[in-house]
Amino acid sequence: MINVNKIITVLFFGLLSAALFFLFKDLKTEVSLQGYYKIYFYFFLILSILFFIIIFFRRTIKIYFLIIFFSFIGSLYLIELYIFNAGNIKLLDRSLDNWENKFHFLQKEIIKENAYSAFSYDDENIFSFSGLQNSKILMCNESGYWAKYKSDRHGFNNPDQVWKKKDIDIVFIGDSATKGECVNQGDELPSQLRKLQDMNIINLGWQATGPLRQFAAYKEFIGNKKTKYIFWVYFENDLDDLAIEKNNKILMKYFNQKNFNQNLKNEAIKKTVYNLVMSKHNEFMKKDYEINKNVSPYSNLINYIKLYKIRQLALRSLQKNFYDNKITEEKNLPEDELLNFYFNLFDKLKELTNNDTQIVLVYLPREKYTFTSGFNNYSQIKKKIFFNLKKKNIDIIDIEKEINDNFFNPGYLYPKQHVGMHFNENGYRFVADKINEYIIQKNLK
Repeated sequence: MINVNKIITVLFFGLLSAALFFLFKDLKTEVSLQGYYKIYFYFFLILSILFFIIIFFRRTIKIYFLIIFFSFIGSLYLIELYIFNAGNIKLLDRSLDNWENKFHFLQKEIIKENAYSAFSYDDENIFSFSGLQNSKILMCNESGYWAKYKSDRHGFNNPDQVWKKKDIDIVFIGDSATKGECVNQGDELPSQLRKLQDMNIINLGWQATGPLRQFAAYKEFIGNKKTKYIFWVYFENDLDDLAIEKNNKILMKYFNQKNFNQNLKNEAIKKTVYNLVMSKHNEFMKKDYEINKNVSPYSNLINYIKLYKIRQLALRSLQKNFYDNKITEEKNLPEDELLNFYFNLFDKLKELTNNDTQIVLVYLPREKYTFTSGFNNYSQIKKKIFFNLKKKNIDIIDIEKEINDNFFNPGYLYPKQHVGMHFNENGYRFVADKINEYIIQKNLK
């Protein structure tokens, strides 16, 4: 006969041990993550108390309780398996792991495709804002294929004809999410919007850039040309990039000197930039990136056993329903100085456009651990950005709110159902739809 008391007692002590483990882990974790593991502490503590109470019930109730408990756990694993399948995640296959070994496989794919890497170039004398011009460029592989595009005459991810047209309707500035990392040309945000609007749209997005470099790119390649809309895409790590960019002498000249320009559209200078970027590409191709054989082939399986996707969905649901509307006290932030500089960039951009252009902030979220001090800090930064930009008559499209309002599982918008990656085609299409809705509403006024 099954010893029900023994099973429940073992589970009680196991759950209590797990609760104490997560409490200790939360106390020892970095400040920005404090609070995250405490959620698991409370969860396992409540479960352990429940099992302790069940010990004192009669045997029949204990059996029914265990049946319900294990049936519930089994259901969770079936849901987890469904999410893994929906994200095309193979439990035991990481042969093409493009995080740990991405450079090795990128080199091979560049040779195979007769293509080039997506490098830009900068030193103390020159700062390029893009890569090789009129070239086939490979980016990254997050969805099971190597994303590529044909660069335009200035090295950006555009069809070249956008520069031939007299009028400019829309300019996008931002980082990799604006450029269209990890999807093929035609599936990135600006191209998705081109399918919805018959407008001339120029994309100046580039990976690993912050607001100062993005402003400088606009000033260099668009200048004071009349534009209907500027969609400035903000990603939640942009202030980190801005802190670095403020130390660059060339970029600060764009901020401090009204008429500063490197004349990067000049054909002779373009040739110089091309050679510099090509030399950087050649250096990359000469390096020997050996495969890291220590990458575990079981990491996806381990995440499955730990119910990683289910846990993230549960935490997001708790955050959205019980915490997002909580009013937090306004406070000074370490980022306040950077934020003030960031707001000044909008003043500079409005001055450059003679206030004839509608500037719109498109706010994109990053993966964040809920219920942490780091999460609270991002929320405070977001509140300050929205408050100050609204005072400057900058319109805002809050994609984070749109995702929360429209998706219980936002993994649909990302490769492998992983919100820590770039958008997939669905994600870029969703953002384009929201921008299109904004334009339609604006035209109705």
